[in-house]
Amino acid sequence: MSIQDLKNKPTCISLFAGGGGSSLGYKQAGFRELLAVDFDKDACETLRLNFPDIQVLENDIKELDSLKLTEYINGNSLTLLDASPPCQGFSSVGKQRFNDDRNDLFMEFIRILNILKPQAFIVENVIGMIHGKMKLKFKTIMEELEKTDYNFKCKILNAWWYGVPQHRRRLIWIGFRKNLNIKPSYPKPICSKPISVQQILGNDCIAITSPSYGNRIRSSHLCSPAIMSQRKFEILYRNQDWRWITVDEAKLLQGFPIDFQITRYKLIGNSVPPPMSKAIGIHVLEVLKNAQACTYIN
Repeated sequence: MSIQDLKNKPTCISLFAGGGGSSLGYKQAGFRELLAVDFDKDACETLRLNFPDIQVLENDIKELDSLKLTEYINGNSLTLLDASPPCQGFSSVGKQRFNDDRNDLFMEFIRILNILKPQAFIVENVIGMIHGKMKLKFKTIMEELEKTDYNFKCKILNAWWYGVPQHRRRLIWIGFRKNLNIKPSYPKPICSKPISVQQILGNDCIAITSPSYGNRIRSSHLCSPAIMSQRKFEILYRNQDWRWITVDEAKLLQGFPIDFQITRYKLIGNSVPPPMSKAIGIHVLEVLKNAQACTYIN
């Protein structure tokens, strides 16, 4: 691809980029990623391995100011700002600590959104944010987003709707700059039923069991439970004993290609499934194109 072709592609920046699930999905959707930011050393090493053309910044997001961000953007117009703020404080799998400092990192995303003013934004987080005591945090986030120059919606999507072989429900925010006069919407599901574990791992895989299902045994003809960074599940293959899921198996069930270089289960569990990001990214580009708002799209 020529330099001019690259310059003509829609651009994105990924905050809390993790192991690169969203980066891969947006690349497949047609974006050119200008910058990926994460605080975790292993995540940044994984990003550099898989995306040598992307600038990777190992940095505390609180230290990112307008000067540094402008330097990294280098005069490019920004189409999309993506973020997956740490969700452990909100997750029902964890202890849901109301005062967990990680819960406030969403506000750092809003701060940077107001600095960069992209055409659109996408944010992903766990549905634990809208349950119990965390509802107050969710309410505050929605109120702060209302103060921005964006029309936005928040909706629960399931990853299996977009070809990911697992039951993974997540909150997804989609927003467009108000001056574009776009009403936010979501991609329609591309699957009428979930892809099964067996379809991905082979016919010799016959059963799974997970704490998510009360440790009951389930057929591998069903989809996978949600892959979580702190909770593995077990798999049974024909003529073998029960064993923990491997990193490669988790990678495939999360929607990563087998040649994607990622070695930590935690990074996989915390990532956004690439097919889901791809579907959302394609949808956002189509909406911008239909509104004649995205100058990058032919």
